[in-house]
Amino acid sequence: MNHKKIYQVVFLLAIVELGGGSWYRDKEREKDKPVFNLESVRLNVTAVEGRKAVLSCSVASLMDRQVSWIRKEKHPVVLSSGTITFTSDSRVSVRNPAGTEDWELGIEKVRTSDSGPYECQVNTEPKMNLAYNLRVVPAAAVILGEKSVYVKPGSSISLSCTISLFSVPPATIQWFRDGRLLNLGSPRGGVSLENEKTPQYTRSTLLVTRAVPEDSGNYTCTPSSGHSASVTVHVLDGENPRAMQRGEISGADMDFLVQNNLMIASVLLLSFL
Repeated sequence: MNHKKIYQVVFLLAIVELGGGSWYRDKEREKDKPVFNLESVRLNVTAVEGRKAVLSCSVASLMDRQVSWIRKEKHPVVLSSGTITFTSDSRVSVRNPAGTEDWELGIEKVRTSDSGPYECQVNTEPKMNLAYNLRVVPAAAVILGEKSVYVKPGSSISLSCTISLFSVPPATIQWFRDGRLLNLGSPRGGVSLENEKTPQYTRSTLLVTRAVPEDSGNYTCTPSSGHSASVTVHVLDGENPRAMQRGEISGADMDFLVQNNLMIASVLLLSFL
């Protein structure tokens, strides 16, 4: 075999070796490529205003790569790399619980303005991205007790409304009856409010003394931030007004029963004539 042919064989072997080595390296690199674990991950997260919102990103085979969290606004904002945060917002933190592949973005005292798209990103080439959406809903007020309250004339109406919402300053609560703001200074008198405010909740207790039938109606407590709550108050004469509540007989149903009974009585009377 002449030298020319030897050189050609060596050159071909070198090409095969280089190609095979590159293919092998690519396969090894692909084998070690990070993978998003989607089995236990929620991509659409709903949180209540004032509480903590958590977005969790699970990445297997991360090796020496970094996980970043990004707020996908009109101009995306990088919130973190690894567990280091880049935002001045002290409510934001990132943790990687020991022994897990999870990277948790936490937002304390979450606000409705925190709603929107977020992204978990791994610094591979090209980059790996996983999209999330955070929805923050206002907290809801709660009026303790039944949805319908029955009281006798002359007694007191006491309604307590609470909203658990972390806000600074604390939320305020207003009371309405049949859609009109209650006037504590009205000539009627006997209407008062007792308010308790903390950074965690606001409680407002409405007290109406010497109840009269005109005090009946739909009472609504409306917080400055959050959803309202309502209760219906009935001021009724009778020995046991709660019996009507258990029977769930409305005024219209009662009128129908009376008219129906009168009709039956008339038919029976005519049959004897």
